[in-house]
Amino acid sequence: MRLDLKLSQKVLILVTIPIVFMLLFVSTLAILQKQAEDAVWRERHYKDISNECNSLITNFVTAGSNFAIYKSTNRSESFDTFNRLTDAIPEQIRTLKVLLRESKKPIESINKLEAASDRAVAALHRARSLSGYTFKEEMFSSRAELTSSATDFIRILRELVKEQQELGPGDSETEERARFLISQCLIGGVLFSIFIAVGSAIVFNLSTTRRFDILVNNTVRLGANKDLLPPLKGHDEIAVVDQVFHKMSESLAEASQRKQELLSIVSHDLRAPLTSVQGSLTLLSNRVFGDLTDGAIKTLSIAEGNVDRLIRLINDLLDFEKMEGGNLQIQKAQVVVEELFERVEDVVSLLAEQKQLTVEYVPTELVIVADGDRLIQVLINLISNAIKFSPASSKITVSAQNYDGGVEFKVADQGRGIPKRFLKSIFERYQQVRNEDAQNARGTGLGLAICKAFVEAHGGTIGVISEEDKGSTFWFRIPS
Repeated sequence: MRLDLKLSQKVLILVTIPIVFMLLFVSTLAILQKQAEDAVWRERHYKDISNECNSLITNFVTAGSNFAIYKSTNRSESFDTFNRLTDAIPEQIRTLKVLLRESKKPIESINKLEAASDRAVAALHRARSLSGYTFKEEMFSSRAELTSSATDFIRILRELVKEQQELGPGDSETEERARFLISQCLIGGVLFSIFIAVGSAIVFNLSTTRRFDILVNNTVRLGANKDLLPPLKGHDEIAVVDQVFHKMSESLAEASQRKQELLSIVSHDLRAPLTSVQGSLTLLSNRVFGDLTDGAIKTLSIAEGNVDRLIRLINDLLDFEKMEGGNLQIQKAQVVVEELFERVEDVVSLLAEQKQLTVEYVPTELVIVADGDRLIQVLINLISNAIKFSPASSKITVSAQNYDGGVEFKVADQGRGIPKRFLKSIFERYQQVRNEDAQNARGTGLGLAICKAFVEAHGGTIGVISEEDKGSTFWFRIPS
């Protein structure tokens, strides 16, 4: 059964599993370390007991030997050694008792030690108290008692030593086993950590990264207006985003269809009547149907200008649609630049006269291989913009010159200029330098975007040099 988890839950699981494993791993290491430390402590403890027993045996033997030497030679050094050991042995016995209380057989070992040590210590003190006697019977009796007690005590101590030696190796084995387990646990932990890391990466890749790749692919497809991949299953965040993308795709497809329907209406049902109206207004303005009053001519001129603006708007929308759909076609041929200027002048001359502007075309003999109609449209758009934003009685200069193997066109005006913050964005679609430009019907913000598309379709570049209140110079370069 497939778990339908959210992305946050998957991340929580992927984080929790290593943490739980590390806690178990650290706990296991701590237990094994404690066992090793206990084994080391017990082995050291058994050695301490054995060493203390051996020291007592040595001291008892030394004390007895020095007592015998003293009785034979009456040397004070031997008697002093005997006294020193007699005073030290009880303290050693107490130390040994403390050590035995922490052994595996504390009660039994302590009982044996106490039974023998009491007699041995008593014999030592009795021998010391009789050291000044002259009666040989008492002295022999003291020596015999000391020898018997010492022999018995030494036997008990040797048994304790043997007992500790038997206990010690087991703890050594425990220590070695604990160390072995620690090393194996470390190796196993490292290998298992690698396995967890690789496994988590694989799981995350299969359940998340692959889904992210699909989401990114759908994003690219949506931007390229292509069909999206099938929707992702599940209810996690990635699936939800993918569902939103599919809804957006459906909405965009519906909007695109409506836009095509609108453009079809604009192209066939609106442009044709407007063209007919424009023709009729032109005939009336030319007095084909008789003379008109000055007021009628002025009214016709205004109407003709509005119709012309609507037709240009429709043409811009249709060109923009071709540009968006990748259907913009360039038909290159040899074009005389001077002839381009003449055709442009025929279109914009009336508009320039209405604003009392002078449009000067710098003579040129340049010839270029390009789509003449598209270049004419670019020049018309640039000159029309210059006319719109130039003051009355000013001059607009149109020129062309060789530039780096191609031709550079320039349209320079003496208008209001463009603020620096708009110089980079002015060629983007629907960009207006001022809000009132759109409100005053000075443009749609598509003209410069279409110019850029036409120029780039030729492999060229377009730009502007401008300063506020000092005019603008729009330029574009067409490679040969």
